[in-house]
Amino acid sequence: DPSCFRYIRSITVSDPVVVEDIEYIRIFLHGDSFIYHQIRKIVGMTIAVMRNVAPSDHLEKSFQKERCDVPLAPGLGLVLDEVKMTRYNKKFGKDGMHTPLEWEAYEEKVQDFKLKHILGVIHRKEKAESTMFQWLQTLKKHKFYTGDVLPDILTGDSKSKDTTNSSKEESSKPAESSESAASLNLIENSSG
Repeated sequence: DPSCFRYIRSITVSDPVVVEDIEYIRIFLHGDSFIYHQIRKIVGMTIAVMRNVAPSDHLEKSFQKERCDVPLAPGLGLVLDEVKMTRYNKKFGKDGMHTPLEWEAYEEKVQDFKLKHILGVIHRKEKAESTMFQWLQTLKKHKFYTGDVLPDILTGDSKSKDTTNSSKEESSKPAESSESAASLNLIENSSG
């Protein structure tokens, strides 16, 4: 069913910004719509690959039809930044009966609100709870299952069905890296 497909139009990553010894980046994903956890999984998989935690072929496997376990990055920092009404404005914005839905006139107020009431809360919570740092510690233990391989916790028994070559999978997993890590709207330096 074509309506099940989701399209990302662009991805933009900002330069790092340090606030009170915590390093942040912003990752902007522009798309028509997203499915549940899609952005958190995109970011989680990107972090796993960039930190050299995921097997080298796992990113490509995650785009295939075969079941693929992808790490879920923390939700702290995930913000719906802007709703673009491009199609609506094109279809109805100039018909004389409707007004185009545009936010440019309010941009300064929106940015001010976002900084004070959204990004400020995200920073205070990250500073207090180290959400990203804690998640990075669990990422090192992620198994990156593929195919019919399911973790015991999902199957309820100690003998998971394995139709892939799991011994190769474990030995091909790269060593851990100490590079910095990305998060939806944030990055926390692993040394922090």
